Formats: sequence, C-alpha cells, structure tokens
Amino acid sequence: MKINALPIVLASLGLVGTLNAAPLTGQFNLSGSVRIDAINTDWLPIGGPNGQFRTFDPATGSFAGISDAIGTYTGVVKDLANPPAVINTPIFVGSFLSGFTSPIIAPNGQSYGALVFDLTMIKASTAPVCTGLEAVNVSCSGSGSISQFTFKNTGSGTEIDFAYDGYFEFTGDASTRTFGTGLYTAQMNGVAISTVMNQISRRGGLLASYSANFAAIPSQVPEPGTVSMLLAGLGLIGVKAFQRRRTQNAA
Repeated sequence: MKINALPIVLASLGLVGTLNAAPLTGQFNLSGSVRIDAINTDWLPIGGPNGQFRTFDPATGSFAGISDAIGTYTGVVKDLANPPAVINTPIFVGSFLSGFTSPIIAPNGQSYGALVFDLTMIKASTAPVCTGLEAVNVSCSGSGSISQFTFKNTGSGTEIDFAYDGYFEFTGDASTRTFGTGLYTAQMNGVAISTVMNQISRRGGLLASYSANFAAIPSQVPEPGTVSMLLAGLGLIGVKAFQRRRTQNAA
C-alpha cells in the first residue's frame, strides 16, 4: 500500500504551532557567583557540572511566585566548559536553568520545579571593540574568544555584561515553550576595563558575583538558524515515523 509521507511530516512540523499556544510571560531575577575565562563559565560552587543561584524579587507574569523578598529560593545552572560553538551561533544546552525550589504554584497550575530554560545562543556584544580609553558610562566589547562580554567604565570600576537566548518551558507541557533572554551583570569595583579583560583572557579567569534578569518574550521569534535547526529536527521525526509505518505495512 502506498503511503503519503507528507501528512506525517506536516504533523510533526505542526508541533511548531503548539510551541506558543500558551506562552509564558514576565521576568524574574537571580544572583550568585561565577568564575569566567575565555572558554569556561563555572557557576559557583566550583567543580562539578553545575552551579547554584538564588532568585529574588521582583518577578512578574508567569514567574510571579518564583522568588521572595529575601531570596531563599534556589535553582541549578549548568556550567559551560569549552562551549561547542562560536559566539552568536545556534547551540543547544538543555535545561541550562532548572531545579527551581519555589514552593508556590505557577499561574498555569504547574510546580516551578518543572520550569526549565534551554540555552540556544551565546550572544555577542554589539558594542564597539574596547580600546582601554573608554570614558565613564561608555560601553565596549571584547574581541575574539571574549566577544560575548560587554564592558562599561562605571567611574568606580568595570561592569561586565553577557547575554543568552533560549526557551522557557514547563517540562511535560510543550504549549508553554516560549522564547526568552537572559542578561548577566557583574561589577568589579576599582578595576579598569583593560585589567578585567586580561583576567578573563587568562586560564585563571575572573571570580565575580553577578545578578541576572531573565525574561520571556512571546512576541519575539528566534534567530533563523535556530528555527532551521528546529524544523530540520522535527522533519526528521516525521520521516522516521513514515519509514517505521512503511516497514510495518510491508511486513
């Protein structure tokens, strides 16, 4: 019997339509410490594959219960050792953020313990390349292996920013999958931009405390490369389903 593979492939691709059927909204904040160098991001505690963060207020929308005023709720963040891609190129680090301990139930009835953020992009800085002569409140970017970092002369030291793109989702409910971004900020008081850049470029790296803001953006679409990867994966699922059905019918 002849089987048309197109409906199967379209059915698999139709999953894309469910990704934002019930999108998440809002933002939340977290804090912790990190050791960074040109190729590694080791969230503290040092060692092992993961680090830990604390959430803090305010949090809004779908994340309204993820934090409290004293920041006692925690979560797990994956270390990034030798990321398998260049900056600004689609990658996939599943459950980059996970393990949220908030006992509050989310607006959609889910436990926050089921919330994850899958990392799909380490974003390059858009600021001009640093010269070391930046005036107060002027931002600049690293180059080469540290091009993901934005540095700013604060007058009292150096602010370091780096950003990620990805997707939020409550595990087991694909309809909640929503594009999101995260921005990390660390402050190095009394240290010039050139010194900070040198420390990050060395294997010893730089140890700093950070705060971060993560936001779900239902109206924003991912980078074309990320979409292509998703469609290719879903198309492969459809083709494999077709092949299995053809084999079963042949038997």
